[in-house]
Parts: sequence; structure tokens; C-alpha cells
Amino acid sequence: MRNNFFLLAFIPVCWFLLFDSINIQAAENSILFNRLDVNNGLSSNEVSCVYKGRKGFMWFGTGAGLTRYDGYEFKTFRHEVDGALFSEGYIMELVETMDGKLWVTYQSGEISIFDIYSHAFYTVSEIQQQLGIQSTIVNVFQDNDYQLLFAASDNHLYKYNYTSRRLISYPVYPEEGGVCDLVCNEKGMYIIYYSGVLEIINPDSFEQVLKDDFLKKLPAPKRFNLFVDK
Repeated sequence: MRNNFFLLAFIPVCWFLLFDSINIQAAENSILFNRLDVNNGLSSNEVSCVYKGRKGFMWFGTGAGLTRYDGYEFKTFRHEVDGALFSEGYIMELVETMDGKLWVTYQSGEISIFDIYSHAFYTVSEIQQQLGIQSTIVNVFQDNDYQLLFAASDNHLYKYNYTSRRLISYPVYPEEGGVCDLVCNEKGMYIIYYSGVLEIINPDSFEQVLKDDFLKKLPAPKRFNLFVDK
């Protein structure tokens, strides 16, 4: 309880110092904040995810479509199939690949692919046939070289190399509830499962380096998010 009290007491002090510092800096440098919303062309004021692409565009996922901002104006793209929206839910995640495609994950778990050059949408079934993945893709991740990683329904994690056009797979643990989040860097591929189990594997050989179940012993949240400090 003493540690918790210290943490709660410490946070307001930090916020006070932070805002005090911002106010001083703002007075010296006249910091200007601009507001961008539906009046400027944004498809919805309820933005569920933000992604900066390789070309410098800002991409916003909303419940009203995928919106691109080039620094001057917004342009919205919607995936429609036979005149109806592909998914009615919010766009929850955006992942870009080195071939110029955005993988769009919706609140419902559905996935579509947007070509940033042709502005065409594709279903995941069309693309996974090209990649040689037979089972259903349930989660999409990205490594630090813009290569794609897929968690699939056959309890495998797939990595597709767009340069060599090679697909490699790694078995995951179905008893841990599937891959919840994944982060890659030069030291390894960090995987956390919905159960809380953390695993580190070699990104080149896909060999296991570490497996730890410490978080599994704690009251589990609905979802984990990984951040690997440099």
C-alpha cells in the first residue's frame, strides 16, 4: 500500500512540473497548436488509430473510413463490396508493407488491404493466396524492415519476406490463446500471448530464445500491448 500511495502522490507533482514547463516554453517560443477535425475534411472526429506511412502521409482510422492527410488536405477511402461497406466497425490498426499496401484491421477482426498507389481495396483472402498462406489470417504485425508477420488460425506465425518472396513459419502455442501483440527489433522478435506468456524468438531462424510466464500468474487483462525500449 505504501508503494501505491507514493505512486499516486508522485504523479500530480510530475504533471504540475510538466505543465509548468510547457507554459514557460510556450511563453518563450509561442507554441501554436492547430486543430484538425471534420470541418477540415477528416472523415470522423472519433479517430481510433493513427499511422505515419513511409511516404510521410498521416493515416487515420475511424468508424467512417480510412483517411489520408498530406499536410494540406484530407482524403477518405472506404472499402465497399457490392455497394455496401466491407465492415461497419472502427479501424483499429494500420500496418504498411514495403510493397505499398496498408493492412487494415477492423474492430470486428476483419482485415482488408489498401493499395496506396492505385487506391484499390482487396480482401485478405485474395492476398493470402498470393503469399501462399492456406489458413485464415487473424492478426497482422510488422517488423522493423516493413516485412509482414501473420498470426494464422493453424497456430502458426508466418513471416513473408517481400525481397526474397520467401515465407517461413513458426509454431505458436494454441493453449495460450493466440498471439496478442508482437514487436521486432535487431535483438529479437518479442511475442506476447493473450494468456500473458512472453516469448522471444530469433527473427532469422525462428528459434526460441526465451519463454516466460510471469504475467500469466497475475490477473489477466483482456489485451496486452508490447513496447520494447531501445
